[in-house]
Amino acid sequence: MLPRQKKQERPRFWPGQVWGYATRPHEPNATLTILEVDGERVEILLREVHIRRRDGGVKSHHLLTVSMDALEQSVTGFRGWEFDSPAFQEFRESWHRTRGVHRAKPMSLPVAKVLDIIERE
Repeated sequence: MLPRQKKQERPRFWPGQVWGYATRPHEPNATLTILEVDGERVEILLREVHIRRRDGGVKSHHLLTVSMDALEQSVTGFRGWEFDSPAFQEFRESWHRTRGVHRAKPMSLPVAKVLDIIERE
């Protein structure tokens, strides 16, 4: 008897999707946009964040590599699609140009916790 095959599930996350996520209290309008899904690695663009830099400035967007589990833990609701905008294309092209150079291990913590860590470093 052959082993029973698992039903193939459709992926939930696709490049160009914009999601709300469990944000930090001072970033209620922050969103994440999926740039690339590569197995368990997901490249995302965070917008409307407020990351304090060492020079005293504030960064309002950030590229991040997270695990699929971290993404699942973080998202709160689908907001729409953004694969046609020039900004999305620019960030995605930038990610593709540097992906071999910056092949970071995906973060496994929820997105808001990762931002807290980044801000402390």
